[in-house]
Amino acid sequence: IDSKMTLYITVIVPLIVIGMSIIGKHLRRYGARTQEKMAELASVLQEGITGIRVVKGFNAEKLEASKFKKFADKYLHNIMKMYRVRRLAGPFNELIGAAIAACLLWFGGRKVILGVGPSPAEFMQYILTLFLMMQPIKAVSDKVNRIQQGLGAASRVFWLLDLKWVSAPKKGSIRIKDIKDGIKFEHVWFKYDESENYALKDLTFEIPAGSMVALVGHSGAGKSTTADILSRFYTPQKGKVLVDGIDLAEIEDSSWRALLGIVSQEVILFNDTVSANISYGDPNPDTKRIYEAAKAANALEFIEKLPQGFNTIIGERGLMLSGGERQRIAIARAIYRNPKLLILDEATSALDTRSEMLVQQAIDNLISGRTVLVIAHRLSTVLKADKIIVLEKGEKICEGNHEELYETCEQYREIYDLQFGKK
Repeated sequence: IDSKMTLYITVIVPLIVIGMSIIGKHLRRYGARTQEKMAELASVLQEGITGIRVVKGFNAEKLEASKFKKFADKYLHNIMKMYRVRRLAGPFNELIGAAIAACLLWFGGRKVILGVGPSPAEFMQYILTLFLMMQPIKAVSDKVNRIQQGLGAASRVFWLLDLKWVSAPKKGSIRIKDIKDGIKFEHVWFKYDESENYALKDLTFEIPAGSMVALVGHSGAGKSTTADILSRFYTPQKGKVLVDGIDLAEIEDSSWRALLGIVSQEVILFNDTVSANISYGDPNPDTKRIYEAAKAANALEFIEKLPQGFNTIIGERGLMLSGGERQRIAIARAIYRNPKLLILDEATSALDTRSEMLVQQAIDNLISGRTVLVIAHRLSTVLKADKIIVLEKGEKICEGNHEELYETCEQYREIYDLQFGKK
């Protein structure tokens, strides 16, 4: 209808693009910050709820409330900034539209009056067409802003997906069904990604099939790291772990973990029935096996006293049970699984004397005839081990049975005398 008027409008388009780009950039930044503040707020809330006993015990309710208010205010302040920026898009578009309309009416109307431009009918048609185009442009602008806001939130997800885990286990393809000869650590070196120092240094030892091997040492010696490597949670940077002569890295994860039973100091139970926790991982639980596992774990006595016995919901993380009872449920779970290799990671360290006795009896029932790796601070739980390995700062310094180590290993003798009150 009029090429000159269209050209003038086209000149204004870059201004719209620049304005929307600035708004979008701010929305993306505020979207990312909002997610960070939300995560911080959720973390404070979760810590306060899970640590409610400590909070009440230290009379720190006001402190926690003020901490929550501080993070909630930061979140609110950030989200209000984001919404203010987002609301700018509408007025900005309206302002640009009004400016275009005013220019068109002045420039085009002047040409129509002077008779040097389009006819009045054509000019009205031009104006109506332009205004009909404004609504879709506004809708697209709003969607772009929402996408920018979403990209800001998604950036945290993309950051997580892009992380490269240096020590992530590689996938193996060999399937095994048993441990016939044993396990061997060959010159294993390992350090965590965020650490400069090695947690394990040139570690070499064997676990013969059917034997019980114990790892002892002070905190930070590398005992739990060794167990994590054996569980395939980590892969060593140097050296290898051999199972019946096969590199553990070449064994399929699901095949290997089907042979494992793990009982740790921190027992993880689920908000489900006792039966479901004991038979965890079995899609078709066997009621008789559940009963026998509970009996072997010295758990039958307290389970039968629960309101609905094996069908009692034990609460999140086993909240309805004591520490010793939770530990015995974990042992029953391992017995039910009937593992070829059992890893006991300080399974009795947090228990009182009576609970430790009951748990130790359950462990004795569990380890019979199995290949066992035991990690313990209390030497009373490992004196019967076929082999005891003493670790210090990630290195093996002594190896042998209790009698041999007491005579020849100064570090072991020191730990033993400290625990059993000898000078």
